[in-house]
Amino acid sequence: MIEFFRSIFRSIIRTLAFPRKEIVEVLRQPRLVVTLILGPFLILLVVGLGYRSERPPLRTLFVMAEDNSLKKSIEDIVKLNSMHLDYLGSTSDQASALQQLHRNEVDLVVIAPERPDETIQANQQATFTVYHREIDPTQAAYVTYLARAYVEEANRELLRSLTLQGQSGASDVEIVLTEARQASGAWREAVQRRDDSAARQQHDKLQDSLGQLEVALGTSLAMLGNLSGTPTTSRGNLEVLRTDLNDLRQNTESAAASDPGAIDVQKISAIEAQLVELETTLEEFQQLDSQVLVSPFRSEAKSAAAVEPRFTDFFAPAVLILLLQHLIVTFAALSLVRDRRLGIVEVFRSSPVSSLEILVGKYLSYLLLGGFLAALLTFGLVYLLRVPMLGRWPDYIATVTLVLFAALGIGFVISLLSQTDSQAVQYSMIILLASVFLSGFLMNLLLLQDWVRVISWSLPATYGIALLQNVALRGEALNPLYLAGLGLLGVSLFLVAYLLLRKTLAAR
Repeated sequence: MIEFFRSIFRSIIRTLAFPRKEIVEVLRQPRLVVTLILGPFLILLVVGLGYRSERPPLRTLFVMAEDNSLKKSIEDIVKLNSMHLDYLGSTSDQASALQQLHRNEVDLVVIAPERPDETIQANQQATFTVYHREIDPTQAAYVTYLARAYVEEANRELLRSLTLQGQSGASDVEIVLTEARQASGAWREAVQRRDDSAARQQHDKLQDSLGQLEVALGTSLAMLGNLSGTPTTSRGNLEVLRTDLNDLRQNTESAAASDPGAIDVQKISAIEAQLVELETTLEEFQQLDSQVLVSPFRSEAKSAAAVEPRFTDFFAPAVLILLLQHLIVTFAALSLVRDRRLGIVEVFRSSPVSSLEILVGKYLSYLLLGGFLAALLTFGLVYLLRVPMLGRWPDYIATVTLVLFAALGIGFVISLLSQTDSQAVQYSMIILLASVFLSGFLMNLLLLQDWVRVISWSLPATYGIALLQNVALRGEALNPLYLAGLGLLGVSLFLVAYLLLRKTLAAR
């Protein structure tokens, strides 16, 4: 039993010798230490201070004739939204404008439709053509979005103008409506006092008023019909309102088929009620803001998250994970290659130290080094860059530790497969490139094909980014599935590195 404990104690001593060896080798290179500590943080600092959340306005030149009916509207719309477009004026020379675009003197050239009124009257859409020189797909998509947004604004402006015209014309309709209502009331009174001559006279007058009303009210009713679902009526049924005028005509025509003086008074009262209802609807239509009529709905996005992170806040956990993974992978990848070059591997073969003790010792060395770097970077992020930390610190530490553990596995596998330092560095760079593009750092994983995501979830950074963003920015507990996946990945890589190291030490 005593010999058993002695062997365990000796194994621990041999294992703990490696952290001292590896850390001393790193500390003997002060420039490397300064680079490791300050380099990553300076990168984060430059990104945080240099990023602009708003794109600079695009220099825009319009091509349109001086007498173009849209000229003033276009200028007003562009000037009101100057944060997106820098309006450089207009010209009638399309060739000259395109030459300026090719000389990079402008960012956008917009060709306005020549005769928009005639095109629309011909039942065709008038087209704005936007020329640009962007080769970045993201920037090109942004230009397309801007073009669509400004055309929609132009469409709303046109509809608002038509609505204002309809509301202005409604004043004339009011006069005719009043005359029609007065005629219907006089008709009812004539019927009640059995004055057939006066009843016929008021009936004919009502018919004339309804004819004028049908013409005058046409534009307003069309506008009401086109705005189905808007708050233009208290009755909430525009299809019924659309037929009100026809119902009035039919009611009065049925009255004309018989003796106007013998018609039921209740029918005339119903006609009066319909006229009053139309008058009320017309008043509502006149009182509504034309902007509300044209754009009755608007959106307002509100975050349910505890904080709304800035751009730098969102990417800070991802950058931290990528930096730590790359540094640890590179250190581990160079470790055994350096030992092989210096002949230390031969010493291992002839010494009582086992493969497991070597590997565990090196793991402890770089876990301590990686933890120290992670602590310094985290301090800079939280207390200098003011990146929020909403979750529990134990969850944060567990995530970083597991990422370092899995990254060490990749590094030692690379180290045992590489013959030279340059090979180890190249393999480490491949892992970095894969992590940048496939870990969810640059693009959401949902945008990747399923078979590509299999590669993504074989990288420690993928788990680390997802876990750390949820912990720091959402304040959520660790996702057990992600945690188990990261742990399983780390253990699998440890076993692979152990088997490769045993094979290396066994070879003569």
